[in-house]
Amino acid sequence: MAKPFPILEPCIPNLLLISTKLKRHERALRPFLDSFPEPFKWYIMPPTLEEAGDEEKYFGSLKRFRQYLNLAVEKKNVGNKAFVANDQAQALKAYEEAIDYVQQALYKTDKADDAREREAEALLAICYANCSAARLLDGKKRNPQQALEDAKTSIEKDPYYAKAYIRLSRAYEVLGDYALAEESLAKALRIPQLENDSGVIDSLINLQTAGRGLPKDKKKFKEWSNRIFGDTTGSESAMRMRDVGGLWRKRCEEHRRKYGR
Repeated sequence: MAKPFPILEPCIPNLLLISTKLKRHERALRPFLDSFPEPFKWYIMPPTLEEAGDEEKYFGSLKRFRQYLNLAVEKKNVGNKAFVANDQAQALKAYEEAIDYVQQALYKTDKADDAREREAEALLAICYANCSAARLLDGKKRNPQQALEDAKTSIEKDPYYAKAYIRLSRAYEVLGDYALAEESLAKALRIPQLENDSGVIDSLINLQTAGRGLPKDKKKFKEWSNRIFGDTTGSESAMRMRDVGGLWRKRCEEHRRKYGR
């Protein structure tokens, strides 16, 4: 077994580059390689660079990419602290700077490097969703319409990012469009990967009950159930929710058995 020269100790490498010839085995390799702790990263080399034998160029590109992405994460964290402190201006400034850094990272990424692009797009989705939330804080930069656009961009960057749908719904709610606010969350729950997301489900129930939670009074629950499930009338909400299953429906059915009969 290979061992490092003294005085070096055995350790996990920070970076592993895999030949493009092994790309067809990526699905099998991913669970094992993803199990290693940070800062370990692995990438399949783009065919163009491997054919040229230009590993040094690839390492340089990868280093710049990581530097920009790290700066983006730092700015995002600064924005999060400002958001918690209700400092809208500083939160937006930091989030927008984070977006700029991610875009710079993408600019430094070889177009054939899918792994790096996915990583950057996922971070962009988070930053745009955070911008959306910050634009709804009280302040001079409050802008519900732009919050809506930011949420849409977040979904474009990562269709499986649950918080993006929550931000979209909230923006529609602030703009006074209940139907689209509800549909935004229902749309998320129709996606198999998100159908049991507790954050989306909590947001939907909060919207559908005006923040009061599922009714525990039998009569009130029946009225609510009729509106949401269309037990007696085909309401708009019932039409939107008819193909939503998963944990949301399970939670409602459990509540119905407990309080609705």
